[in-house]
Amino acid sequence: MKRVLVFYGNQLCYNTLNIFAKSIGSCLEKMGHEVVLADAYTDEEDFINCVENAARSGVDAALAFNADGNILACRNVLNEYRIPLYDWIVDHPCDHIKVLNAPIDDLNVITLDRDQAGFIERHIDNVRSAHTIPLGGFRNDDCDDLCEESFNNRKYGLIFTGSYVPYTQFEDSILSLPDRMRKMTVLMIEYMLTNRMATNEEALDHALREVIGTDQIPSAVYQECAYYTSNSNIYVRHYIREEMMRFIVDSGLRIDIFGPGWERLGFDKKKNVMLHDRVDYVESSKACSEAKLSLNIMPWFKCGLHDRIPTAMMNGSAVVTDTSRYIDEVFTTEGDDQDIFLFDIRDPGSAPKYIMDCLSDEDRLFRVARRGRDRSLAELTWEARASELVMAIGS
Repeated sequence: MKRVLVFYGNQLCYNTLNIFAKSIGSCLEKMGHEVVLADAYTDEEDFINCVENAARSGVDAALAFNADGNILACRNVLNEYRIPLYDWIVDHPCDHIKVLNAPIDDLNVITLDRDQAGFIERHIDNVRSAHTIPLGGFRNDDCDDLCEESFNNRKYGLIFTGSYVPYTQFEDSILSLPDRMRKMTVLMIEYMLTNRMATNEEALDHALREVIGTDQIPSAVYQECAYYTSNSNIYVRHYIREEMMRFIVDSGLRIDIFGPGWERLGFDKKKNVMLHDRVDYVESSKACSEAKLSLNIMPWFKCGLHDRIPTAMMNGSAVVTDTSRYIDEVFTTEGDDQDIFLFDIRDPGSAPKYIMDCLSDEDRLFRVARRGRDRSLAELTWEARASELVMAIGS
């Protein structure tokens, strides 16, 4: 049995980080492990006292989602009691370089993507181990048992869950960077938009060769460049999300969008679009339980899986998404046993017709939805992720 200290309290991203922390904690307890929850976003002295009291009784590991300065406030306690910290990061490691270099004696990282774990192993010496464990899905309590009749009577055809942030919002911060960092960031954006399957690391290496003349530079310099050019990731992510959604909406496809901000593109005036404010983890799962097909766009994962996919699947919605090597390995992407639909992110203009074809064959759509649900409930739950976490802690 393990005794695990789980940090929570961060309410960013529609409270999803808290939901992740409490979900994994609940699953660990069901497995027979002891979990101590510590609110890292309350009074700092109270938080440190909570951690120290737990440490005195023995703790095998501490776990955080996107560890930050609030959580690092207890680093002296973790070091004194030799407690390994597992930082489960849900963004690219380049966004977390300062935390990954924090004075934690036993820092371990969990990423959602194997390429990202490889980035840490190659470039962050302060991290003792890097593991890849995608997030689990969230099943809506009111989800039906998924029969063909109930599926055919679902409220929505195609849905997308996620907010809209204009990629242009990041241009000022990019343009204000020091000259060399600005040039590299722009080169990285151009490279990733031209090579849609490229990783951030490949784009950075390309920019280093173009601006500095080599990618063989000291580790500290590489990390500095990765950190200051990290807006390239979020810029490309939102650029492609907006591009994909424009193609779909302009094609005339009927789509229900759950999440704020899309009215800024004039989608509220489109007859084929219905906008909903719901975007948090619980409400997104409810929308999936009422939909036949859920659209996912994840261009920043090349060897990983976004949590929207298992959430949609275990709520009985078929999923259409761009691919990753993880998806190619875990799911059946064609044939009689297909359990997911894949469009080509390199040709976003072809996605609307592909999605129309998916929706037009309701028998096939239901079969894919049912197989996806069975796969997700067997392999992609938080219970499954908790088992992988225990193995990582024990390794």
